[in-house]
Amino acid sequence: MTPHIDRATLIGYADGDPATDRLAVAAHLAVCPICVHKFEELQAKSFLSHESNVFDFLEERTKKRDSPLHFDLLATHKRMQAETARAESFFGELMRLPIEAWPQTLAAAPAERTEELVARILSEADVELKRRPQYALELTNVAEGVTTTLDVPAIHRCAGDCWKQRANALRHLGRFPESLDAADLAAAFYRLLPVGDFELGQALYTRAVTLFKMTRFPEALVELAAAAGLLRQFGDSVPLAKILILDSCILFEQGEIERAERAWLEVIPILERFDDRVELARVRANLAECGLIRGRTEDALRQAQAAVAGFAELKMDAERIRAEWRVAAIHLAMGEHETAIDFLYRAASEFRALGMAADAGFVELDIAEELLRREEWSEAARVSRELADLFLAASATAASVTALSYLRTAVEGERATPSLVRYVRDYIMDDDPAQTFSPPS
Repeated sequence: MTPHIDRATLIGYADGDPATDRLAVAAHLAVCPICVHKFEELQAKSFLSHESNVFDFLEERTKKRDSPLHFDLLATHKRMQAETARAESFFGELMRLPIEAWPQTLAAAPAERTEELVARILSEADVELKRRPQYALELTNVAEGVTTTLDVPAIHRCAGDCWKQRANALRHLGRFPESLDAADLAAAFYRLLPVGDFELGQALYTRAVTLFKMTRFPEALVELAAAAGLLRQFGDSVPLAKILILDSCILFEQGEIERAERAWLEVIPILERFDDRVELARVRANLAECGLIRGRTEDALRQAQAAVAGFAELKMDAERIRAEWRVAAIHLAMGEHETAIDFLYRAASEFRALGMAADAGFVELDIAEELLRREEWSEAARVSRELADLFLAASATAASVTALSYLRTAVEGERATPSLVRYVRDYIMDDDPAQTFSPPS
């Protein structure tokens, strides 16, 4: 894949910098709407830096959509380079301080409060999102404090970015209603931008993700359709691919396995074109699940192994282990029980090593089911004794612990069956306090 053009090169191209390979840049712009979009935004920023009217520029750009534009962006080029470097340097100084001291430090350094610094702080928040969502939220709050000192339209763009990141952090914290409100605010700020459709589409996608987590699928599909409509005008892109992927996930959850599989297959070329190996590995894992459900075990195994390899290369250990867990399920479906149980034991051990007790517990339930199928009572009893400790470590409800205790007693009395394990697994996953525990006899 040819990488996107960085901002400095785009500015050099527009300015006629002889160090820029203008033919190569022009060829790339001819086929890459994302870089064209970035180029137009840089031109808008150049107008603002020279106190020109950006709305006049946009009106003229709309009238002459296909006309080449030439602007002297040398001053903007130098300014942006300096601000990016300065933001990186100042952010390093902030990182040496406790985050509680950042607002005071920023208040004392007005020259450092720039759009580039907001972007740098939000980039750090994105890194921390899954690992420490509360810290990501705190970083976003600091970035918003910087945003309030910016001029238009930077304040609109950065405020939208802050609220979008806040929506992501709140979702990871399980605060779904607040996440939806934050995504709405992000969209509202992006609508203030004269060329904000690309960002607006991503805000709608962020809202759809939260709705998906809340299992409000019809509403999520409406948001995704609107987001896709906005992003399609820019051609293929990773954000558009993510919209299509989530849309397919909803199809899958609604039982439309064949449609979901077909949609995931169609998005693979986009991910390969943009070299998004993370999403590509996730799509492979989803396709493995589809193949398993549809009884096409050879295809399922091929996709699952590709997902394992992808996650391993990316050093995404938790995702890799989950993909190997899926490989085990496929081997079971193929009747290759010895291979399958080896994968299961290894997955359970690796989940425990990562401190992922709940995942380890669900894998051990699969192990217990297979051991009971073989009537290996002694080993099944050992595994059943481990299960309560694992789920207690994962803060399981009292009802789930009671169900696991029932399973352990049944295994030790050699009365348990694979169907009992499946019932207990579903009972724990449902985690509904109102659900009556009625195991099969």
